Amino acid sequence: MNNKKISEEIEIDLLDILWKLLIQWRPILVVGIIFALLVPSAKFYKDRKAVNLQKEAITSQLSEEELQELENQLDDTQKNNLNIAVTNARSLIQKQRYRMNSFLTKIDPYNARTLNLQYYITDVKASEAVVLCESYVNQLRQTELVLPLTKVMGYDLNKGDTKYVSELLSVSYSGASQVDSKVMPIPMLNISFVLPTDSDADACQKAIVDSVEKLQKSLDKTVATHKIKLLADYTNRSVNTDLVSKLDNSQNEVNNLQTNISNAVSGFSVQQKSLYESQVTELEEKYGVTTDGQEYDKEARATASANKILPASFSAKFAVVGFVLGVFLYAFILVMLEILGRKLVTGDELGNATGANCFGKYFSYPAGNGGFLRRLIYSRRLYNIYHRKYVQLQDSAECTAAKISTAVSLMDNDAQNVTLLSLEELDVGCGSYVKCIGDHFKSSLPEGVSYEAMTKSVETLSVKADLIRHLGQVVLVLQCGKTSYETLEKFLELAGEYDIDVIGYIAAE
Repeated sequence: MNNKKISEEIEIDLLDILWKLLIQWRPILVVGIIFALLVPSAKFYKDRKAVNLQKEAITSQLSEEELQELENQLDDTQKNNLNIAVTNARSLIQKQRYRMNSFLTKIDPYNARTLNLQYYITDVKASEAVVLCESYVNQLRQTELVLPLTKVMGYDLNKGDTKYVSELLSVSYSGASQVDSKVMPIPMLNISFVLPTDSDADACQKAIVDSVEKLQKSLDKTVATHKIKLLADYTNRSVNTDLVSKLDNSQNEVNNLQTNISNAVSGFSVQQKSLYESQVTELEEKYGVTTDGQEYDKEARATASANKILPASFSAKFAVVGFVLGVFLYAFILVMLEILGRKLVTGDELGNATGANCFGKYFSYPAGNGGFLRRLIYSRRLYNIYHRKYVQLQDSAECTAAKISTAVSLMDNDAQNVTLLSLEELDVGCGSYVKCIGDHFKSSLPEGVSYEAMTKSVETLSVKADLIRHLGQVVLVLQCGKTSYETLEKFLELAGEYDIDVIGYIAAE
């Protein structure tokens, strides 16, 4: 063994590492809990800072310089995503404005009340019938009916309510054909008007009749001479499938835009969210309606937007992540200490590296004042389970002494001394183990052989040649977690130099 060297490669026993982690479950639990508190706390602090910045951007008017500074912090991709979200918000606001003002959204499409009037046209030339009917349709749709109906229902012409009234109106014709012969059949003019809730059907009917009579006089002079007579007028309630389809499409468009905007904004940075809120607020103020379809109110809007921002909170998910991170970090540090510390762990490393005989092992749960910290770290039950083969002091010492005695008796040399040599101060458990070995060994020594247990450092041995020659046959005492590879390497070099006969070792903790 004297000429053997410890391998530069350090093998890590995964099973041993796993057991060390299990034995140290108490500090692992403490570290895990600490990280389970630290990680969500850090996330909470970061989220609270972001929430405060967003609320500040909503409740206060950002200056051009502040907006430009925020924009300068964005890369091209972030700017593009922001522009897409703002464009979608503009479309959404416009659609919400339409839905707020349109009379169609105030009508039950499954019980729609419709005013129907049918006219027939006579005394018109066949060649002029189509032009005449198209003139009726175009002018009635554009102004001749829309304006009177808007006034009758009490809506405001200045606010553009006419375009919403025109959506309720349908004008068509039938029976006219572009031929030179007589018109067959008689041209018919059909007018339908979907009545908004609480509207006066009689007043609307009178407005339509008056408008048609007025238009007839104008077209009779400008387009073609003719007569137009009211054939039928009636009001009915029915399911308006066109209105159902239109309302469904409008709602789907709004829902899709809201979903797209929500998905985009959820991934925005604080700067993007602040810029988005600023630009959308301007759009809502311009159109007078919010993205939620409510009438724009500056204070109410700021309050609603601020309320939408979820307050910072402790996350259970991040607590779990923190706990796992703490456990992983503890395990990583433990492995790195094993590698960088280059200390013996199980006692098998020396035998694996040099082929030396291991006469015995003993592992004792830390005792006394010196073991207070280790007792806090180690679980007694798991420690004893893992080292169950080597926790009985008397049995381990007796077996070890017998093996050493047998090895000494088989030696061919005439060495008269056997030394149990420890290169560091022995811990309480190791000292007890060595003492018990000595007690058993002395009673079984071959005749003429003496026994001695000593603790000497490599530095001390290297300067005391007499002491080295007095060692005789050496059994090394290795302390797991304390004896370093560096110390062993120095001793093995010294043993080779002075021809020290190392017959084996014992390991203890």
